[in-house]
Amino acid sequence: MSKSNKSRTMLSNEELLTKEINQKYGVNGLDLNLMKEALTHSSYVKEANDRGIILNSYERLELLGDKVLGMVVCEELYGSYKEMFVGEMTVKISDYVDNKNLRNVANTLELEKYLYLGNNVDARDTKVMADVIEAIVGTIYLSTSLETTKMFIANSILKKNFSLKESDESKELIQPINRIKRVNYKNAVQEIFQKQHMEVPKYKLLNETGPDHKKEFEMALTIFEKIRAVGVGKTKKEAENEAAKVVYLSLIAS
Repeated sequence: MSKSNKSRTMLSNEELLTKEINQKYGVNGLDLNLMKEALTHSSYVKEANDRGIILNSYERLELLGDKVLGMVVCEELYGSYKEMFVGEMTVKISDYVDNKNLRNVANTLELEKYLYLGNNVDARDTKVMADVIEAIVGTIYLSTSLETTKMFIANSILKKNFSLKESDESKELIQPINRIKRVNYKNAVQEIFQKQHMEVPKYKLLNETGPDHKKEFEMALTIFEKIRAVGVGKTKKEAENEAAKVVYLSLIAS
C-alpha cells in the first residue's frame, strides 16, 4: 500500500528521519508522533481509514510550518534591512519559501525514503516535498522552541551555518541581498495568482523597435486575453518583468 521506505532496520521512518535531522542540523527532542504525522500524506490516511486505522495527515502541521517559516524569514529581513521596501521584502520572502527551494532541502534529507504515501502519489512530486518540509518546520516548532526552529530554518532553508551557541548579533541568518540584482516580479506575480487559484498571467509582444544591436521590446501582460499592463525593455524578458512590476505594485497597494 505505502511507498514508504521498507528498511531492514527496526526503526520507523519517523525515527530514521529524526536521526538524520539531528545529525545534519543538530535538532534534538522531536516528538515522534508529530514527526509521523508530518510524513503522512492524506492519500495514505484515506487508505488506512478504509482499513479501520485512524491517522492524521500533515496538512495541519504544514499550515503551521508555513506561517512559522514566513514569520522567521520576514523577521530577519525586517531586522537586517531597514531600508527594504515592502514589495522587495515580499519578493525575497517568496524566493526563500518557494517550492523549489524547499524541494532542495527535501533532497538533502532524502525525504522520499521516509514518506507515508498512498498508491497513486509520486514521492518525487515537488509540491508534496515542499509541503512536508513545512510540516517538519511545524513539528520542530511544537516539539522544541522558536529559537531551535530558527536554527533549523537558517541552516537548511537559508543555507547558513548558525548555532544556538552564537548570539543573533554575531551571525546573520540571511545572506546579504544583492541590491543591484533585478527583482523577479514575473515570478512574484505568478505565485500570487497561483495561490489565489486564478488564471496565470501571459505575455505577448506588442512592438519591437531599433537596430539589432540596440533593440527595444514592448511586452503586454494579459489575463484572460485582456491587457493589464505594458512593459518596455532591452530584451523580451526584461520587458515582461517591467509589465509584471506594474501589476505587482498595484496588487500590494490594494
